[in-house]
Amino acid sequence: MTPLVSCRGALVDKDIAIRALEKQGYSNIEIVNHQYFWVGWKGCDSKDAAKFTARAVNPAGKQVEVFVCTGWLLKGATIRTD
Repeated sequence: MTPLVSCRGALVDKDIAIRALEKQGYSNIEIVNHQYFWVGWKGCDSKDAAKFTARAVNPAGKQVEVFVCTGWLLKGATIRTD
C-alpha cells in the first residue's frame, strides 16, 4: 500500500462531516476527533478514508456523540451512532 493511499484521510476536510450531519437535522456540531489510519477497523467501511467523531444535538434535541465515516474524492459520508 502506498503512503498516499494509507494517508488519504488526512486530506478529507471536516466540513464534509459537518454538512452530512446538518443535512440529517443535527445542530451545535463540534468535531472532536479526526482519524485516518485503519478506519475500516474502527467502525467504518474499508473504503472509507476518514472517521470524524462529533458531539452534536440530534433531531430529537438530545446531546449525542456520533461518528461520520467519509471517503476521499467521490465517496460520500455515512453517519454512525451507537
